Amino acid sequence: DPARHAALKKLLGQARTYYMAPQGFDWSRVQCPVDILWGDHDRLIPMPAPHRLPPETPVRVIAGAGHLPHMEAPNAVAAALQAFLSKEFST
Repeated sequence: DPARHAALKKLLGQARTYYMAPQGFDWSRVQCPVDILWGDHDRLIPMPAPHRLPPETPVRVIAGAGHLPHMEAPNAVAAALQAFLSKEFST
């Protein structure tokens, strides 16, 4: 489907532009708890340098997963989400 291909190409171009931008993403605008999950085999968008990530935010690297860890390692992602939600919403 040419329309989907064009949309995906545009989206990937934007992601690469963000990744390559010297300033990166402005994490100071995020006003909620964050836990970053990243596949250690992600060839589409490599892991950013630590100085580009929010300070003191856990980064969980999902072994054996690429760009879609929720599909490639669903049990590991579910465990990470459960741990994050339990920590953030425990009473």
